Amino acid sequence: MSKSTVCLFFGILLIFCFVLTGCDNGSTGGISGGGSSSSKGTLIIKNSPTGGLVYVCNSGTPTTYMEFSQAIGKNIANGTSITGDRFTYPLKYSLTSEAFSETGNYLIIFIDAGGSYYFKGNVSFSNGSATVDFNSMTSVKSLPMGY
Repeated sequence: MSKSTVCLFFGILLIFCFVLTGCDNGSTGGISGGGSSSSKGTLIIKNSPTGGLVYVCNSGTPTTYMEFSQAIGKNIANGTSITGDRFTYPLKYSLTSEAFSETGNYLIIFIDAGGSYYFKGNVSFSNGSATVDFNSMTSVKSLPMGY
């Protein structure tokens, strides 16, 4: 197998693991209703074509696929879109499942319902919440491999 096939396999496996650990079974008091950018631990993705998964990472903007893969593996928070609302993502810390509450700039990784990956660097969060426009996000397919 080539290096790119192995990296892709492990990347998909890693994402699958994050999805399983990031699911909310209702016991954590998730956000109800549509949510807003003023709700603690909420990401709004305007103009999103579908719902999906999001990851919040400490890393800056990746310039290669390898940097992207490393960033997603070090996510600090994640969330899934609310059923019936493809724009709102309640965010939980990856390790504790408590609402994300940080202030600062973070890398956002978005995986749409079709499995396509997008990212936006330096998204400004206040008290764990932010709003970003899908049209300003970059497709991971545009990144060189970067071995």
